[in-house]
Amino acid sequence: MLYPFLFYIGYNINTGKGCVFMFNIIKPFSNANISRTIRFTEKLFEELNKTAEENDISFNMLVLQCCRYALDHLVQDSEKQES
Repeated sequence: MLYPFLFYIGYNINTGKGCVFMFNIIKPFSNANISRTIRFTEKLFEELNKTAEENDISFNMLVLQCCRYALDHLVQDSEKQES
């Protein structure tokens, strides 16, 4: 593993603009203890598995970090109205 970063170039539906996202993989969720079942598309599941393996973290740890990142960068309704 050379770089513990994920880059995603895409479209931000909140702003209506193209953007680049950078996501740094860390290991802070060691005490996660609430179980929940979720469903993934096959393609997304494969991408997440591959990313977790490449970064030597569990699938669950990666999903937790993705959720935290998404919530931290979520544009709130009040911010949408300003743009």
